[in-house]
Amino acid sequence: MELDVDGINNRVAGRDFYQIHNAHGRLLTKDERKELNDRVQALFLQYEEPPWETWRTIHRVIGVEGAAELRLDHRDQVGFILDLLEERGDLKSRLNVTAEPESHLRSESETPEHTVSRGGVISWMMEFPEYSGLLFIAGITFGVVLGMV
Repeated sequence: MELDVDGINNRVAGRDFYQIHNAHGRLLTKDERKELNDRVQALFLQYEEPPWETWRTIHRVIGVEGAAELRLDHRDQVGFILDLLEERGDLKSRLNVTAEPESHLRSESETPEHTVSRGGVISWMMEFPEYSGLLFIAGITFGVVLGMV
């Protein structure tokens, strides 16, 4: 840290008082860093979020190179990020639990054409969502062509 003082030979008198403010507060103590690391480990154990990936995300978002550079103001930001990651993990686990497994497997002889003829366009779109956009574009195109005739 550098302190620039104006005066003869850049000296400070005995009564002069200089207060230096660190914008982000002091560095986190070892116990505070351990507390954050415990939360990261809990994310891994509960939601299988890799700790190295969690820390990499935190460091990138906060703008530090490592946990040793985290400061007091960063602790709240890291806590918020960890809260969001916990919420994301919770939502992922709830989606996995509520997702219904497929009740039937399609046979190889079933093609989109067979499904369309049996169940109509709507059921085909629901069963083959990757083709629904194509069907939509085809419908718009045919509509424009028929409108021109």
